[in-house]
Amino acid sequence: CGACDDRLLFADKDYFCYRLTSPFTGRTTALPSLAYIPDDTMGPDISVRKLVVCPDGLIAAIIGREHFAKVALCTLEFFSWSLGADDEWRWYEDMVYYEGKLYAITNSGQLLTFDVSYENTGEPKIRGVETVIGGRGHIGVGGMRYLVKSRSGGLLMVRRIMQHGKSTYAFQVYKADLRPSGSQWERVIALGGDEALFVSRLSSRAVRTDREGLEGYRIFFLDDTVGMSFRSPEPMGQPLYHAGVYDMMTGNVTQLLPRMWRKDHDGTVPPTWLFPEDPDEDDE
Repeated sequence: CGACDDRLLFADKDYFCYRLTSPFTGRTTALPSLAYIPDDTMGPDISVRKLVVCPDGLIAAIIGREHFAKVALCTLEFFSWSLGADDEWRWYEDMVYYEGKLYAITNSGQLLTFDVSYENTGEPKIRGVETVIGGRGHIGVGGMRYLVKSRSGGLLMVRRIMQHGKSTYAFQVYKADLRPSGSQWERVIALGGDEALFVSRLSSRAVRTDREGLEGYRIFFLDDTVGMSFRSPEPMGQPLYHAGVYDMMTGNVTQLLPRMWRKDHDGTVPPTWLFPEDPDEDDE
């Protein structure tokens, strides 16, 4: 159902919960089912669209449908999801934990942050939602946005530009200039030579190129538009590859992992990157 760093999220129908499991170590954490969320607008097709596990133990998820989603919170101590009263149903595209705060990006490019507090019972609550950077005022299709913490410490928005919702032909990268007097997006022309980005709907990360044998200035991406409104359900509406890499210096896209056509069209859950834990990383 989802992914987070080195773990995959599975729906456990026998125990009516989720299991967050690392295929590398076998470590498993149980998470509550969405079925107990007290909201009349929740339907049977509501699902987890993004999962973030924060260092302080807070677990946040974008739940809902493509155009109709909210942010839900839980902790392992308070085994239940809670929704914020001030959090409207939005078209969320990504979410990230950055410098002690939870940030989310909408389809219009609006950057939001959430005021999280805790009840006496330990239940986490969203007390308010603040617009950090405004969007362009309308919602569009044919592209996607990802939030990634740069290795240099900045918060990046990676905008993927697609042709008719099929082939990816360009990326644009912006850095959030966060300041009390008015935050804004600043265009990033090129990444550092020691950094490459891996982006996907479920899990994204900036990695050190010198340790992984990669070249800098590159953005690796997946064909992860499964279930989105602009994706054709027909097999020929899908790209001919599973992944690709965009070179910010040349503007070229190189296709990776050729697709073999299957009757089930690769299922309903998008592919994802997994990032094994590295004990030598400064931020791990």
